[in-house]
Amino acid sequence: MKKFVAGFIAGAIVFTAGTAFAANGLTGKKVGGEVRVTLNGKTVDNGAVIEGTSLLPVRSISEALGLDVSYSKGVVALTSEVETSAETSDPYSFYNTETKINERITRLEENITSNEKFIADQQYAIDVRTNYLNENPNSPDKDSINSEIEGRKKQIETYQQYINNNKNEITALKAKLATLQTK
Repeated sequence: MKKFVAGFIAGAIVFTAGTAFAANGLTGKKVGGEVRVTLNGKTVDNGAVIEGTSLLPVRSISEALGLDVSYSKGVVALTSEVETSAETSDPYSFYNTETKINERITRLEENITSNEKFIADQQYAIDVRTNYLNENPNSPDKDSINSEIEGRKKQIETYQQYINNNKNEITALKAKLATLQTK
């Protein structure tokens, strides 16, 4: 009987400890598959696919990349001995082939088109709401409509910045592409 009670208590402790970790968004999720992770053609480790997202083991991937890994109080810290400076690092170093560069440019152009459509939709909504206020200057909803219009204007500014950033990246990638093509 003592063994049964001890086993029951041990099981309860393990169960409640597992429940304490259930706050994590991945706890209890079904692993849909496994992926092999390679670095420069060499297998590093396996990762898990959960809800369509590949999740990789931090320690083995980081160490393969030359990073130091430490863990303390729920935080994984990655550090590198190598200092990088903005002047010498190439933010587009991953895009080292014409194919990769052209694929990235295509995705950026698609993003621009999508963002331009979003801006047009927001501007249309602003125009409709503004016309409503012009036709109904004493509307009891005037304050909330003006607030909505201001919110939409801020969204337009944000999405315009996304477009500008994408255009700048396209310019940089095209310059890199020209450099690759002359080699």
